[in-house]
Amino acid sequence: MRCLSLALGVSFLIAASSFASTIAIDDLTQGPMSYSATGSGATNGANQSGINTLGGARGSELEHLFDSGMSSVSLSAGGPLTFSGANNFFELGYGYSYTGANGIQISSSLGANLTGTNGIEIDFAPGSSAGIQLFMSSGATGAKESDDNGHGVGLPGGGTSVFIPYSSLSPTFGGGVDLAQVDHILITFQNQGSLTITKIAAIPEPTTMLLPLALFTFATGRRRRAKL
Repeated sequence: MRCLSLALGVSFLIAASSFASTIAIDDLTQGPMSYSATGSGATNGANQSGINTLGGARGSELEHLFDSGMSSVSLSAGGPLTFSGANNFFELGYGYSYTGANGIQISSSLGANLTGTNGIEIDFAPGSSAGIQLFMSSGATGAKESDDNGHGVGLPGGGTSVFIPYSSLSPTFGGGVDLAQVDHILITFQNQGSLTITKIAAIPEPTTMLLPLALFTFATGRRRRAKL
């Protein structure tokens, strides 16, 4: 009877998981795109449309931190996306556009239903360590927002994946994001060295472990809430 109960339980879990599916956010294969930022606090960015992302577009912004050096971003025609420099702060936005002087800002609504998923997974090629934060909002202007500002996740040097569960996000505006109507997704990365991102997806099951952002001494806890 115990064996039968266990078998039924496993069968139930397998059946339940079949109703949930991965939702691709960005496979980072459509370029070319390249730009750089030189000097302390220098920024640059780009927009791409008609690409294979959630919402069909991507906005990005790069900031070079702390010194007179240069940070750069490159996305080849077949991917992946790499950014590098001595001190980098990089943002990828969906439902966002790079505006120049005003940085990356909310520009459109995704209208994505992510209720069948449990969090965002980001895949990397082995590279430098990084601090990562996630901001998600609902409504045309992002009036309902949740984020993990101040307690983001850390990618260890050589790591290849991180999972950010929605349960780790805190409501910051309007009671928090509505997962049945996610209109904007912003992911920020801070690192020293080179980092390559290969895929971003909303997934039903975590496949990686979280590491405290505090492990990475270079992280400054920068937060940029892009909202018009």
